[in-house]
Amino acid sequence: MTLNIISEKESPVFKRKEVHLRINSSISPNRKDVLGLVSKNYSVKPEQVKILNITGKFGSHEFNVFVNVYESEEQRTNVELSRKRDNIFLEEPKTEEPAKEEVVKENVTSSDEKPSEEKQEPEVKEEIKEEV
Repeated sequence: MTLNIISEKESPVFKRKEVHLRINSSISPNRKDVLGLVSKNYSVKPEQVKILNITGKFGSHEFNVFVNVYESEEQRTNVELSRKRDNIFLEEPKTEEPAKEEVVKENVTSSDEKPSEEKQEPEVKEEIKEEV
């Protein structure tokens, strides 16, 4: 994947750079790859980058990417809305703890008490007779 910067605009009010990139790739770049490329190119942490849009045309190997690069992670959280798809790649996968086995206690009967006997009902089979 090659990265070309089309335009870069400084926004001092939001303390960010608004960047338009063009990525040449044989397959569609996913958000995690784009996040890595941009953070490496601008020497910032991935938490400081907000990917706005990744678009491509059918049959083309060029993809237009719009990102915002913030000065700090705090500035990004103050300005941008947090969405689930943005935080998926920033968080480390959680390791699930094995399910704790619950100990089932059996009812203990004393020697004075007799266990109740279950009554078994005989199964009734019905036969269907056909009349000719």
